[in-house]
Amino acid sequence: MLIPTAIAILTQPSSATAIAATPPATVALKPRDFLLVRPVHTQIQSQPAKTKAKSARPKAAVKRARTTARPAPEIAAVTGDRSDVLKFALSQVGKPYRRGGTGNGGWDCSGLVSAAYRTAGLSLPHSSGAIGREGRAVPTGQWRPGDVIASRGHVALYLGNGLMVEAANPHDGVRVTRVRPGTARRF
Repeated sequence: MLIPTAIAILTQPSSATAIAATPPATVALKPRDFLLVRPVHTQIQSQPAKTKAKSARPKAAVKRARTTARPAPEIAAVTGDRSDVLKFALSQVGKPYRRGGTGNGGWDCSGLVSAAYRTAGLSLPHSSGAIGREGRAVPTGQWRPGDVIASRGHVALYLGNGLMVEAANPHDGVRVTRVRPGTARRF
């Protein structure tokens, strides 16, 4: 209450008679009267409202919105069972990461890869180390879409054109990203 009164007094003409004749509560202010003076209480109220609006939005929703806004990745032509593997994995992009996840509430890296291969009728273990030891090793220049890229403690599916799909971490979830170094395994 004190601040609007102070603004009313500051914005009125400087004559003492005008201030004494009109009590501050009944002063009618015009927009031109406070070109240089802004009510402080409106500034303070508007800043926390903006901060609250940003923090009220869940991080997963923000990430999911960014992930779904991207165009579909261009992958090399794939036929047969490998196409089913990649279609399944790409349909999971944007879903959350969950340690030990098998799709019910989220995925971890080995859960995503084993579930993708299960759509093609192949059973793989739910362990990145075990998946990285199975299959046939493929030299780096000969990778094909659907090959499993295994690195220490992590597995992902190669999409072609330097891209892979992975269940990355709790912050990023299932995503398409550039290939990182690793050993490819073919099943």
